[in-house]
Amino acid sequence: MLQTIEKLVQFVAVNEAQSKQAYEQFRAALGNVALPPWEELPGTAKRTWFAVTHAADQRADIAEGMTNLLRAERDDARRESASLRESLEAARRELHLLRERAPAEGSA
Repeated sequence: MLQTIEKLVQFVAVNEAQSKQAYEQFRAALGNVALPPWEELPGTAKRTWFAVTHAADQRADIAEGMTNLLRAERDDARRESASLRESLEAARRELHLLRERAPAEGSA
């Protein structure tokens, strides 16, 4: 139980640090807009920012997962296409051989 609580505390600390970093980057990007530093935000604002950045992280993870699935499908399609090309080429070679043999057999 203690290990679980320690992991939870570590998770929250890491995510709060990431949220703080994201907030400070956002604040810097706005330039002249007067936003308080992270330390001066009330607890509710920090929790809201944490929720927003967490949701954005989840959306990014979902998008990355979808991208990976699409890449896998693309790679499968490429392999299937290459296999079909090889089969078509083998069929063409076989047909060519049959055509070459047909006149020789017909004239005998």
